[in-house]
Amino acid sequence: MKSDTHALQVAELYSHGAHKYGDFHGGYLNFGYWDDGNGNVIHEYTQAARELVFRIGMLAGLNERSYVLDVACGYGSQDIYLYHLFGCQIDALDITPQHIQAARERIQKNTCEKYLRAHEGTATNLTRFVDSSFTHVLCIEGVVHFNTRERFLREAYRVLKTNGVLTMADYCLKRPPKNIAEEFLLSILTKIWHIPKMNCVVPEVYIQKLTQIGFNQIQLELIGEKTIPGYCYENEKPECRTALRAIRGVKGDFGGRIMDKMVFIAFQMGLLEYILVRAVK
Repeated sequence: MKSDTHALQVAELYSHGAHKYGDFHGGYLNFGYWDDGNGNVIHEYTQAARELVFRIGMLAGLNERSYVLDVACGYGSQDIYLYHLFGCQIDALDITPQHIQAARERIQKNTCEKYLRAHEGTATNLTRFVDSSFTHVLCIEGVVHFNTRERFLREAYRVLKTNGVLTMADYCLKRPPKNIAEEFLLSILTKIWHIPKMNCVVPEVYIQKLTQIGFNQIQLELIGEKTIPGYCYENEKPECRTALRAIRGVKGDFGGRIMDKMVFIAFQMGLLEYILVRAVK
């Protein structure tokens, strides 16, 4: 990791205010799924964040026999929630040191040390884990940052057991940019979010890459309407703005707002999508 400039930049991006994050938003960092499954809109962030984690767990088919690698685990809240929901054993990995420190403290506080372990490291080099180690590999939203997504997918394939399941919440292009303005927007998005341009692919190419690596039974669902607007509206609530300014500082909060607004604009233009992906080794 020390020689991986891109990885260090991503870690820096997510370290702003991390030591102050605490239990804000329940320790979750995902965009949330703002529908309870019965056609009712969710209005509270933590519920939406847990709904997304629940859907990932259900899509993966987790149970008490599952041995999971959760990549880009954030502060560890999602792993504790998955453990309580499904009884699975989890190794959690994240590139940001403050995330892992908080995750370890959260795991200890919830007395889950026997079942959950948190590691600092990069998803594109999983050599600490031997081949065919896990029944499941999960990643919620971190994949788009990896340099590159394909390197991570190959590592995920390697550490999965035969018939093991990869499940991801990720972003992709809904379609290629149509003009110079859209090209410019995409170039700014990739720069401020530290996204390698090779990761900017449409769903058909995404599926093609998974197939080339060796995955089968591939499912890809577009769910942007259930995730992106709700998250962006949440972050504009006055109480949320106040909390984020206290965490990130005025400059960091302003930058975060710009990043969120650009995601929302790209989604509204039909350029950006949020996806759920499932694939089997």
